[in-house]
Amino acid sequence: IRDAEESRWLGDVYKRQGMEMGHRLKERMDNGFGFLKMDVGIGLLRGIEGALIAPPGMLETHDIMHPFTGIQITSKGIDLLCQYVADVREVIGYEVPLAVDHFGHIGVESCIRLGKALDQFSLAWYEDMIPWQFADEWQRLAQAVDTPVCTGEDIYLKEDFLPLFERRAIAVAHPDLASSGGILETKKIGDLAQEHGIAMALHMAMSPIAALASVHCAAATQNFMVLENHSVDQLEHAPCRGSRAAGQTTVHDTSGFQRICLHGWNIFKMRNFARVCPI
Repeated sequence: IRDAEESRWLGDVYKRQGMEMGHRLKERMDNGFGFLKMDVGIGLLRGIEGALIAPPGMLETHDIMHPFTGIQITSKGIDLLCQYVADVREVIGYEVPLAVDHFGHIGVESCIRLGKALDQFSLAWYEDMIPWQFADEWQRLAQAVDTPVCTGEDIYLKEDFLPLFERRAIAVAHPDLASSGGILETKKIGDLAQEHGIAMALHMAMSPIAALASVHCAAATQNFMVLENHSVDQLEHAPCRGSRAAGQTTVHDTSGFQRICLHGWNIFKMRNFARVCPI
């Protein structure tokens, strides 16, 4: 009886959390955004008995790579995360793509088990489930799940993308122009991905200058899918506000960079976005 009551209580808690996240995402949709991202991972399971298995101290560390932590998700933990995503989907529906990120430092076996369970929700991609350096593990993950897998925000230069491309180990390359090597190098990464039948999304959680640079790079790349933006709630200046409608940004062909530099860093207010990452 106690186990049944606990399961019902946890279910109610997760339903409230999932619904809350769903309504936050729905607000972004109502503002015109047509591609969304949220976090789904072991952070949602902390403190829940029977949801995670971990060696002593591993849940408190963030500097040990995923294959070496020994952290595993139990069937109970997977069920709770599935309920969370189901409740989000109940609110936002299935018309808008929804990507998921921040799974936590878990091994590829747990990633595969979780990924298979989440496949039912037709998510846009699983992002950074494991470190990008392990191309063979990415290939194993990609072959085991039915949802696209995505990585690349920490990769510098196109050469380190190549092992992932050659193995068709990812479906979406995700470079960050501010750390991948700049505008031209990111364009080369996109072109190389295209040669291997891989789409490119752009990670962007930096300055207004990086945002405009990413916009120009995206516009010049044929296999570009979507540009991430972590700052959509606080667009307080008319020049920037006027250039964005329905989740889209105007590609300025004259003095876009100059205008951003003159207005300074206050155009985009980097604030807490409640774990919702609209793209």
